[in-house]
Amino acid sequence: MNVDSYYITLVIILMALPVWLVRLAGFWMARHFKLNKVFMTWLECLPGCILMAIVAPLLLQADWIGRIAAASVIVVMIKTDKLLYAMIVGMVVAAMGHAIII
Repeated sequence: MNVDSYYITLVIILMALPVWLVRLAGFWMARHFKLNKVFMTWLECLPGCILMAIVAPLLLQADWIGRIAAASVIVVMIKTDKLLYAMIVGMVVAAMGHAIII
């Protein structure tokens, strides 16, 4: 291994360490603090809010094929409640739409 490989490995470890410590701190806090129902409900909604904060701006910038693909993801998710199926359908719709147009 050359010197660059050691630096890359060191950077990966130094980047992974804070992520691991944050997760460990979360488990520690969950064990030592009593969480009420309102806070637990808020925590359950948080991933959806973060996802929408990422997806909504991209959807506003998307072309009509991207919007159709997003709509197909929503329809499949409502009908099947299976995230993997919805993602596959969305990717296929987007890929086929762009392949036909280009």
